[in-house]
Amino acid sequence: LDRALRLGEEAVQLDAVSQVAQGCLAVTLFLRGDYDRATVEAQRAVDLNPRNALWQGLMGLYLCQLGDTERGLPMVREAVRLSPHPPTWFHMAFFYDHYHNGRYEEALADARQMDWDGDFRIPLFVAASYGQLGRAEEATPALAELEALWTLPVEDLRPELIERHAIAPELTDRLLEGLAKAGLEGLSGS
Repeated sequence: LDRALRLGEEAVQLDAVSQVAQGCLAVTLFLRGDYDRATVEAQRAVDLNPRNALWQGLMGLYLCQLGDTERGLPMVREAVRLSPHPPTWFHMAFFYDHYHNGRYEEALADARQMDWDGDFRIPLFVAASYGQLGRAEEATPALAELEALWTLPVEDLRPELIERHAIAPELTDRLLEGLAKAGLEGLSGS
């Protein structure tokens, strides 16, 4: 990430109107945890070409993960409008909004729209939603898939979600609460 940051900053210096350079710098900052600067750089990337669905969606998703759905959701909705075949990861922004606001049926529907084989977050989202709905038995297949994909200790889920996936701590804790209600063992307080 240090090298990516250096190269991203150099790319922006070489071409200040390159949406790709600006977007890559924003993604790097986001992954480094420099969220304030990342959102500034992300907005610059979007401002350079507001009709680019990829950057609109990606930057909107990042804002939603950080808990800023007020700014993020309109960006993702615009990305969906701009894209004739939007990628399923756009649904993650809607999932975060629904889950955070206690609309667990809607969150579950959004989680089921995401199609990324091998990504532990999808069964995590499904199981957490079922857990919050009080339907632990229905969460069993998702928990089994999560346990097959997540090979590290369960207590490592929280730092993974916060530090590597930049999901806001409050939202992360609510996801873990849902997993505990679904029956995932090994979580603190479960």
